[in-house]
Amino acid sequence: MSILQILVAVAAGIILFLFGIEQFSKEVQALSGRRFRRFLARGTQNRFAGFLLGGAITALIQSSTATSVIAVGLVNAGVLSFRNTLGVLFGANVGTTVTAQLVALKLTDFAPALLLVGFFAGYLPFRWRVLNRAIFYFGLVFFSLNMVSASVAPLRSDPQLIAYLSSVETPVAGVLVGALFTAIVQSSSVTTGIAIILLEQDVIAFEGALPLVLGANVGTTVTALLAAASLDTSARRTAVSHALYNVGGVLLFLPLLRPFGWLLRALGQSPAFTLATAHLLFNAVVALIFLLALRPFAALIERLVPDDATQGPLPPAPQTADLEIDEALGVSSSWVGGLISRLPGNYTAVTLALQTRDSKIRNRARRLGSIIHFGLEEAHELIYELSRRKLSAAQSRDVLRLVVTVDHIRQLMDSMDDLQGVDESLERRNTRFSMDALLDIQKVYPVTAKLLATLDETANAPGQSSARLERIDAKLSEALSECYLRFIELGQSEHEGSELADFLSIHQRLRSKSAAFSSHLLEAPSRSTEFAST
Repeated sequence: MSILQILVAVAAGIILFLFGIEQFSKEVQALSGRRFRRFLARGTQNRFAGFLLGGAITALIQSSTATSVIAVGLVNAGVLSFRNTLGVLFGANVGTTVTAQLVALKLTDFAPALLLVGFFAGYLPFRWRVLNRAIFYFGLVFFSLNMVSASVAPLRSDPQLIAYLSSVETPVAGVLVGALFTAIVQSSSVTTGIAIILLEQDVIAFEGALPLVLGANVGTTVTALLAAASLDTSARRTAVSHALYNVGGVLLFLPLLRPFGWLLRALGQSPAFTLATAHLLFNAVVALIFLLALRPFAALIERLVPDDATQGPLPPAPQTADLEIDEALGVSSSWVGGLISRLPGNYTAVTLALQTRDSKIRNRARRLGSIIHFGLEEAHELIYELSRRKLSAAQSRDVLRLVVTVDHIRQLMDSMDDLQGVDESLERRNTRFSMDALLDIQKVYPVTAKLLATLDETANAPGQSSARLERIDAKLSEALSECYLRFIELGQSEHEGSELADFLSIHQRLRSKSAAFSSHLLEAPSRSTEFAST
């Protein structure tokens, strides 16, 4: 078997491995259902709970890269705070060692059986059929590693490869090679799996394999850094903390690499199992160190990646099960009221993105919108919990009032989502509004922003905002009428006419929805001022 044939076979095995990991991860995430995001948000309030959750998720989906990218995405969506997600990232590094343990335990020998079970499970009744793809791709992961193992077996006696690997004398060089390879294939599981296989085949020694595995921890941070490059401050902090955590862990262990290796080999286990154990212990010890020092570490990241004006994630939804019903209604109303406070900021970001076509502002708008949409999901859960309790007639009316409030917020968000659609239409066509159109937008935008801000004030103090709402509504009606007349008289170029018409039509709906919402708020009691929006 020539070197070229070996390389092609190894490359094919790695491609199958990457495909299997990706598809297995997707299947598990699909099976986890729509409640996964809410479960993750509530399970990370404690750093140690977040650590266990991150480890469990990564062990399940077999990809620390996927877990870190999910964490960055949830921080960007406002579901997780930056500090709450650190435990998840630390746990992800421990969870990813499961792959190495399974390879060391020779699960690769059972890969063909898993493929067969997964394939034939597709013909079973639906109740069992939903698992067939997950089982099939899980088997494919280890079948591909078996393929790589068989392909590299002839390399044990290859003098050129032995000479090259022998030239990588320092642990630092091994770490760099492992990091580079992992960054290319974007999976630390590939690197650790191949390192164990090469060790089993006597292609490399234990002293050469351990730095490769440590380097895999560094290389896996590249994907999260790329994912966060265009996102907001909290998401960038999460990605940077993941990178510094892994680099810091490797730097802590490098001076102890030789004694650490001697200690593990003294246990008398097989080389493959010794390497898998080293990988597990390294990640567990580093995670424990950083968990204990989480607050100063988080403070360091916050200094390295300074904050901007972007709104942070929502505070956790209140747990009302143990509260008296009147108190539960009060805190729920206050929490929902916090969503109203976020409407002006979301509208401003969406409209500024339309005017400037700036990608950072566009991403900020998407993030703020995602936060509110997540808050609406949480609000529905709150209302559901309240409605299950024994209510008086007055309390039932309060719950109904909360339902209507949430519905009004959702209607306003629907219109803001439509505005984002206008921005996306301009982006797809690679065009922007003309100066005349921007002048029209500037007539409508500040009045609408003021109207939404006044809705927030009305929720706090209904009696003081009634006359002001009427004045702003009249001013917005006048501005829209002027813009419609200009649109008809001047006409618009074909490339922007439909988008400007959509912009004006959406604002007409925003005005109507705001008027209906203000009527509802003027009838409702003011929300608690104890709610502190962030």
